[in-house]
Amino acid sequence: MFGFKKKSKDAEGVEFLKFCERNFGVQVGSIHVLPSSKKGLPDISTFIWHDRPEPGMMTVVSYGLSLMRKKEWIKGRPELMLRLETKDEAWGFAVAAFIDMFREEKPFQYQTILTTDQPIVPGTQMRGFFTFAPPLAKPEVMTFSSAEGLPIHLTGFYPIYLEERDLLPRIGLETFWHHESYDPCSTSRPNLAKIIEPSSAPNGGPGTQVGNSGVTEGPPSVS
Repeated sequence: MFGFKKKSKDAEGVEFLKFCERNFGVQVGSIHVLPSSKKGLPDISTFIWHDRPEPGMMTVVSYGLSLMRKKEWIKGRPELMLRLETKDEAWGFAVAAFIDMFREEKPFQYQTILTTDQPIVPGTQMRGFFTFAPPLAKPEVMTFSSAEGLPIHLTGFYPIYLEERDLLPRIGLETFWHHESYDPCSTSRPNLAKIIEPSSAPNGGPGTQVGNSGVTEGPPSVS
C-alpha cells in the first residue's frame, strides 16, 4: 500500500477504499500510486483485487479522478472501474495513466472515448478505453455517498482497439456492445473493426453518435 497516505487529508480516499472492500466482499489486494505529472494535481491511486468477482478476474478501481472539479459533474463524481480476465496489474497502471493524461481535458462521462498511439499494456494491441456503466456483479453497487462532497459513482472503463475509436460512434454503442464477438472482460477479444463492415450501420441508416445514443442499459452481470 506504498504511497496511499492514510492521513486526515485523505479521509475521503480511505472511506472510499473501505466502501470498495465492502462492495467486493474482500480486502484490497494491492494499491499503487501514480504521481501526478502536473504540479498541483493529486496523485492517482489504483486499488486492485484479484479473483474478484470470480477466479481469473481482476478488478481495478481508481481514486484521484474525483478530486478534480468539473462543471459537468452535477449529481456525482466519477472513479473508474476496470474488470478483466487477467492477472496483469499493468492494466491498473494504464487506468491511472489515462486519468493523468486526460483528466484536465475530459469529464469522463459515459461514452467518452480515449486513445493513444501506443498499446496500453505490453502484449496487447488495444490502444484506448471508453466509459460506460460499471461491470458490477450482484449485489455490488455503484455509488459511494461521500461526506466530503458529491457522491462518487463507479464508472466502467473498457479497452478498445484504435480502429474501434471510429467504429463505435459510427455504428452506435448498442450495436457495438451486443455484437456476438464483443466481450467487455476480455483482453484478447477480436477487433470488431476487422469484423464489421466499415460502412455498416443499424437499419441501413447513419450510425448513432457516441454520447447521443440514448442507451441506458448497463453491462451484463459478470456474476
